[in-house]
Amino acid sequence: ANSHTGSIAGSLDIYKSVFKQTGVIFADQIMEFIYLIKGAQYLLPLPDSDPLRAGIISGGGGFVVHLTDLCEKHGINVVDLQTEPNGPKLIEDISEHLPFYWSHNNPVDMVATNNPNAYQNVMKLMLDSDCFDVIFTMTFATFHERIKMLKPVNESGKKMKEMMMSRGGDMINQIVDGEIKLAHSQPNKKLIYVSLTPSLGNPIYDKYDENQVMVFGGNFDTGAIVLSKLHDYQRFINHSSS
Repeated sequence: ANSHTGSIAGSLDIYKSVFKQTGVIFADQIMEFIYLIKGAQYLLPLPDSDPLRAGIISGGGGFVVHLTDLCEKHGINVVDLQTEPNGPKLIEDISEHLPFYWSHNNPVDMVATNNPNAYQNVMKLMLDSDCFDVIFTMTFATFHERIKMLKPVNESGKKMKEMMMSRGGDMINQIVDGEIKLAHSQPNKKLIYVSLTPSLGNPIYDKYDENQVMVFGGNFDTGAIVLSKLHDYQRFINHSSS
């Protein structure tokens, strides 16, 4: 109807131009729109760095490579610790907790170390470092759900799945509380969790929302896009008020 949808029909380029001049954030998809609303509440204000500087930490390499590419694609700088001021010192400090063959750069791949304290120690070093504005890491809260999706092809695999399932369920609340506490441990640094499991409508993430801790689930691309757009908005606000 012309009085409703038809009244806002027009050139998308014109709308985008007006939005850019007035600081309106444009969302390309409904899911992105929902995450933008959550991100505005949980992540703002963001630093005015240009570009935004990100650290990435994970227990394995595949996830960090993909997320690094997405961040760079959307204008987020995945900090090179070899050239960043204080970066070499951070590399030295992290090396005290990881095997000698770790990447010695950002993203930080924990190379599946068997040191049970390594993740917490390295994360604290990164949160305390002035090399980053935000840090991405994988949430472990959905580990139990990911195990459920496995389809073992032999008996040993089935037994392994049963063992992991029996242990995982009791640990979820402990994991959630620990990740929330970690996110709140450094108020000046934004810790952002990502997950392969969709987060919207998943009750596992209710406590994260109650504590305003950001989790991007299902599509890593959405996380990079939303963070980039929120950073652009933050810079618009800062420059408009200066």
